[in-house]
Amino acid sequence: MLKIVSIVGLVVALSFLSVPIVRAQDTDGITVHCVIVTPADPRFFSCDDQHATIQDAINHAEPGETVLVGAGTYAEQLVITKPLILEGAGSTLTSIKPTIVVANTTSLFSGAPIAAIVLVDGTTSVAVTDLTVDGSPAGLAFACSPGYVGIFYRASSGAIQDTHVTNIHHPAAPGCQAVLGIFVQSGNGGPGLNSSVAILQNVVDVYGKNGITANEPGTFVSVTNNLPKTVFRLVLERGDWCQETLFRATSISQQISWLAACSSSMPVAASGEPRAIRILRMNKTLAQEAWAPRPIRLSTNKQTNRDQNLFCTRGARC
Repeated sequence: MLKIVSIVGLVVALSFLSVPIVRAQDTDGITVHCVIVTPADPRFFSCDDQHATIQDAINHAEPGETVLVGAGTYAEQLVITKPLILEGAGSTLTSIKPTIVVANTTSLFSGAPIAAIVLVDGTTSVAVTDLTVDGSPAGLAFACSPGYVGIFYRASSGAIQDTHVTNIHHPAAPGCQAVLGIFVQSGNGGPGLNSSVAILQNVVDVYGKNGITANEPGTFVSVTNNLPKTVFRLVLERGDWCQETLFRATSISQQISWLAACSSSMPVAASGEPRAIRILRMNKTLAQEAWAPRPIRLSTNKQTNRDQNLFCTRGARC
């Protein structure tokens, strides 16, 4: 069955984010575009056509239509500039894993070049679901410039669900600043340049600078249930972070020790409050508060709703 039937959560999230839901306005009798979807895939009978590459299917799709991707590894960089649903066969079955990436966009803030594996640019109502975005081995081929991003919503809106974003890093150059798992960016709140994205039930690991970055005025993100074994809720407090350290401990005692160490090392703002992302333990028997490193970076002038999230620290696999 098409997951579009069960993407009610995405539609609800998009409605919550005040993103218009775009309905398909078909002109050629084809609304479900498939990429190597075989009869073994239960979605096969929903297919109206078949394509050899994901980008071909995206290019053929009209606004509001669906692209279904079969199991397999696809060495592609994707650009999406129209409302649509991009659905894989599952994050363990469908992988977008280019061997080489090139700069295909720029930062709305600085104009610096960015190589995004999945670029959603200047559009609304784009859902990316049930696939893996894997930055290896492309990350071995260059370092620091251009910036490197797994999924980039650039002045765009929609949702990312049940997706694994991994290996968005440069193993030989771990200090690169513009290496981000998921990046949501607005154009300083200008007309038509805002971004609203729901990030639901994903895994983000083995990343460079940040797991999820949402910045510039006009950006709204809702980040929910992004790892099944949830321990922490993240709450935006200021805009600075603790030093990188162990983020996912293996026991309650390790977690408490880490929280205490991280809290004591935090810088203090003029108000006397720590400047960081606060985390509140979800374990009902331990209402422990402290400060987290930067699995999620959210700059000022953004609205953000986060609940029940846990992200591995940079370079680590969940």
